[in-house]
Amino acid sequence: MRFFRNALVASLMYVFIFSGIPVFAESVTCWFPPGWANKKDQARLITNTLSKKTGLFIKPKIAKTYPFIVASFTGKEEALVYVGSFVQAIIKARGIGVPLVQADNGKKSTAPG
Repeated sequence: MRFFRNALVASLMYVFIFSGIPVFAESVTCWFPPGWANKKDQARLITNTLSKKTGLFIKPKIAKTYPFIVASFTGKEEALVYVGSFVQAIIKARGIGVPLVQADNGKKSTAPG
């Protein structure tokens, strides 16, 4: 569990660096997929860890549907998303976000796509 959380934090930190999310944003929403409805504590732990590491207020939200996550990226609110590669591909294809690194072996870190 600790390795998973550290890997997730490292991946999301990568997104902060390369996505253009301003470091002066008041808050950032981190969207979780509908299947996380019973993992609210884990989502909160992830966003609390990210908040401590970045100095930003990152709030967790669990979406009711996947289309809701995609739609949230067309708004003005700063957002991150914790979903699989299919939803990330949709977000990237629409030009409304930057996908996360799905895996990192520690040897090379480059932006996907």
